[in-house]
Amino acid sequence: MLAFGIAAFASTVGHFAAAIVALFAAARMAAPLSAAAACAALAAAGLTLRDGAWGSDDVGMPVAALVLALVGGALLWVACANRRESAPAPTRAAGAALAVCTLLSWLGLFSSGFDAVRLHQAARAWPAAAVFSMACASFLAFDRRRRARAGALGAVLAALLLAAAGSEAFLEAFSSDPFVSAAGPFSIRTLSLRRLTGFSVPYRATSIHLSPRGRSIAVVSENEDEETTYHLGRAGARLTPFDADDVVFLDDDRALLVELGQSNGAIVREVAISDASAVVAERRIDDVIDARLSFDAASKTWTLLGHTRERHIVRVAGRGVDDAVEEQRWTVPRDLAPRTSTISSSERAALVMDTRYGGNLLPSMMMWQMTPLVGMPPTESVVWSVGARGATERAHARLDLRCVSAGASGTTSLCAAFDGVHTRLSRLEGDEHVMPLGQLAGRVYLYDASSAPDWATAWWKRGAVLLRLSTREAFEIADAASRQVRALTVTDAVIGALTFGNGETTVHLYSRP
Repeated sequence: MLAFGIAAFASTVGHFAAAIVALFAAARMAAPLSAAAACAALAAAGLTLRDGAWGSDDVGMPVAALVLALVGGALLWVACANRRESAPAPTRAAGAALAVCTLLSWLGLFSSGFDAVRLHQAARAWPAAAVFSMACASFLAFDRRRRARAGALGAVLAALLLAAAGSEAFLEAFSSDPFVSAAGPFSIRTLSLRRLTGFSVPYRATSIHLSPRGRSIAVVSENEDEETTYHLGRAGARLTPFDADDVVFLDDDRALLVELGQSNGAIVREVAISDASAVVAERRIDDVIDARLSFDAASKTWTLLGHTRERHIVRVAGRGVDDAVEEQRWTVPRDLAPRTSTISSSERAALVMDTRYGGNLLPSMMMWQMTPLVGMPPTESVVWSVGARGATERAHARLDLRCVSAGASGTTSLCAAFDGVHTRLSRLEGDEHVMPLGQLAGRVYLYDASSAPDWATAWWKRGAVLLRLSTREAFEIADAASRQVRALTVTDAVIGALTFGNGETTVHLYSRP
């Protein structure tokens, strides 16, 4: 009965290796197999608690881990009490099967490489290696032969080293990855803000943009063909729809839109915002297939940053749509071009990121087939500075890295590196090195950065949050209707939020603290 209990609770916490060993013990009652199942349960419980069960929103996880440890301890006591009983002959066959499982798990463990980051990632992706090793150690400990007991000691040491390799302390101590740092955690706060206004829109919105003082608004919707519509106007008044792919506010009365896909080019339109917003000027930019806009309020300069069909970089900057503009085109090396995505730019160069999957010792097709069991194959990202003098490597990350433009000017970058447990936030600016900002438990998905300096917005856990970078604070918005906040934006004076409920989208505007 204890073995079946271990199988059930081990499955609950996601440690199926411990469940397999427990089923071995249930099928063939013998002291060595009972000890193997007990120690597998204790290892699984310890790994669950190491991996942040106490900090998870699911209160059942730490409880299940503690129960698993108690049941494992009880079964270990039973096994020790019965250790003098002779084991039936088939027990050795079960021990051989356990050894095979251990060997296979270790092969999977080292399939991604041998450096500190890959070992850390593998230790978390393949916890079965530590669990099976502890099970083997316990099985061998019940063998009276000296060689078997020496093997048991080696298996215990291997399991303990592997458990240590999966810890955050190991990653920070031994990794040379520039996006791994010991920066402190963000503190989590819930904001109860003064509500300025709120109104519903008759479509499912995906994001929201605000003018500097919050007088004007752009609400973004998307149809089934993933075509976006930007609804512009005064906050709370009638909104005018425009087909577009990005927007940036110049002030409370003017906005720029960019529409792509127009005969292999982009059209930048200036819109005068009023009760009936309308286009007052436009400019065509040839040979651009994807682009986004930014605006530097200090220099009153707008910038379009995008790619050509050959994946070379295009940067166009100007003060007015009708005025003279400065257009720069930088060549991306041919071996990088198919995989790069632009992050941010300055007058001298653009930051691009090259991300690739793989670096695995197992056949690539095998790894993709095993994705449901062990997660995505490891990624490797390189941030390049591309300008008139070519491409220069700025940073090399072996974590899962995502970067967005930080700040309305589009000249700096905010990066989120996920290590399997925490997301580590860093800033890239000018020619500086990676500057760590802090970390949040779990995966954080950055939105394109807000127009307010020192602020960013992101999706974290089950909703949108505001991030104040200098103080390491993450803010959740307490909505009066108790609806989940799906999107946020922040300006110098106003915070905008989108909530969904009862089949409609509601726009909320709050005074910024």
